[in-house]
Amino acid sequence: FKEGYNVSEWKPTLPEKMPYYNLSAYCTTEVMRYNVIFVDENGNTVSEAKGVPYNTPIIDIIPLVEEGYSYTITSVDVNETVKDNMTIVGKLSINEYKVTIICGETQTFVFLPYGTNIQEYINENYQPEEGYTLNATFTHTFVPANDTAEVTVEYIPKEYVLTYSTTGSDSDLNGSIIVTFGSKILDNLSST
Repeated sequence: FKEGYNVSEWKPTLPEKMPYYNLSAYCTTEVMRYNVIFVDENGNTVSEAKGVPYNTPIIDIIPLVEEGYSYTITSVDVNETVKDNMTIVGKLSINEYKVTIICGETQTFVFLPYGTNIQEYINENYQPEEGYTLNATFTHTFVPANDTAEVTVEYIPKEYVLTYSTTGSDSDLNGSIIVTFGSKILDNLSST
């Protein structure tokens, strides 16, 4: 019989023992089916494929996993075919996606794991210099799967209060203005 097939039925039904005369019979066959279990490196089940027909390429049954993750087979060649019940080991990993960071005229591309909090990444990696505040706008708060995330980063000068006296006395401070970090103080005072 052909490898990978079972006899499903004989016609006519064959007797249990061979009789004293010649017999003619035919059979119908069906492809054998197997169960394939996909596990991670720790032996945890990722997916099961039940009733997989004999000789199906493994690459055709690699499981789809949760969005943002990949399953890469490590224990067999994906071009092999199913010939029996199998347990296949693979690596379950988080995908990384491109995030575009725009800061002034400069664009930077970073690849971050799916689900990473982009705001936390920006706060940790784009610290403003003294006298500036970080302002960032996001298209996504977390790194999405299969979508583009973009962040615009700008450094805004902080504003400070300058308190002054027009009487010449340190104890008689009678005016104040808001001055932007880095601006010329006297230019600000002359406009008051």
